[in-house]
Amino acid sequence: MRGRLRAVTVGATALTLVLGTAWATSPTTAASRTHGGGDSPVVVADHLNNPRQLAVGPHGSLLVALAGAGGSTCTGTGEDQECLGKTAGIKKVHAPWSSRAWVKKVVGHQPSLAGPDGSFALGTNGVGADRWGNVYGVNSAATVPVPPKWSVAGKLFKVSHRGHVRIIADLAKFESNRDPDGQGPDSDAYSVLVQRNRILVADAAGNDILSVSRHHNGRHGKIRVFHVFPNIKTGACADRPNDAGTTGCDFVPTSLAPDRAARSS
Repeated sequence: MRGRLRAVTVGATALTLVLGTAWATSPTTAASRTHGGGDSPVVVADHLNNPRQLAVGPHGSLLVALAGAGGSTCTGTGEDQECLGKTAGIKKVHAPWSSRAWVKKVVGHQPSLAGPDGSFALGTNGVGADRWGNVYGVNSAATVPVPPKWSVAGKLFKVSHRGHVRIIADLAKFESNRDPDGQGPDSDAYSVLVQRNRILVADAAGNDILSVSRHHNGRHGKIRVFHVFPNIKTGACADRPNDAGTTGCDFVPTSLAPDRAARSS
């Protein structure tokens, strides 16, 4: 283990809190009903295109990572067909607790890879924000082992208040060069946790958590391995064949949360 694993809580299941899902491209809206504070769920935003990670933003707003629904550039046939487009992004829900909640696009037109019907989408999966309101995200819509430098696919990026995107770290390239779990290069950056001096990224396909250092000026950070999860080798996973001659089931980390008892570092 590298780093203090106790500083975060790691989940091996996908985020299940959904504000609203729609395959159509109709505009995102906020709910108009009054929040009564009862036990029944209340929709605060809908028409979100494959929502993934949810994070708290400035002034109690909610940031939602959208994996998108692919696009019209398709390759392969049948169940192997994949379609690439620019339908991923990040949206912000302002005042989600009130009857005046409204939705604003933080960034859009980001790469999304999905089936022809928009299912099984890979795109902007993770989102987080720091205390100054800077937004960070990860995108995993890579169609090659190492995506082009200009693309956010396979990378950690930062979005300015004006919507300008800056690439912070090339996660897919790090996985291709290092392969921390020893099962062959495979990256699916799925969630982020923004801390004071670093940003942690859970890689569902790499079976690890990466740490990206933060500088006061927001420039590119150095990538380090924070933790690699070993294969699960108990129960039904015992002796199960896996990649690169290994056995067991992959851990597949998909979510990160701070530990209240530990300080962020």
